[in-house]
Amino acid sequence: MTFFGRNQADPKSTMGKKDILHIVLFTLILCGIIFFLNYRKTKLLEDSNNTAFAIVKDKSSGYLSNNLIYIEYKKDGKIFESEGIQMDSCFNKLRIGDTVLIKYSLKDPKVVAIVDCDK
Repeated sequence: MTFFGRNQADPKSTMGKKDILHIVLFTLILCGIIFFLNYRKTKLLEDSNNTAFAIVKDKSSGYLSNNLIYIEYKKDGKIFESEGIQMDSCFNKLRIGDTVLIKYSLKDPKVVAIVDCDK
């Protein structure tokens, strides 16, 4: 059985610096992905009273289902534009100019999730 290209039965084969570097990089990348997924989720779950109606301003379809929806909403007299929201289930239902119910973060109003995309 081999582990990182080395035979485990052979006592002379040890893990080198390159192997340890690969393990450390893999662990850091995995921790980074988990951190950013939880960061966005916790920002949206801060308060339950942060919903608003928004207007779909633009849509862009991408290769391999990277469909993005761009929305704009008004809060406290200021207009906020969100970065692209990836939501494939709503992409075909919405057209530019449609109104959707969104939930936004109180700390960063550009972090938005679509709550209801049905008209």
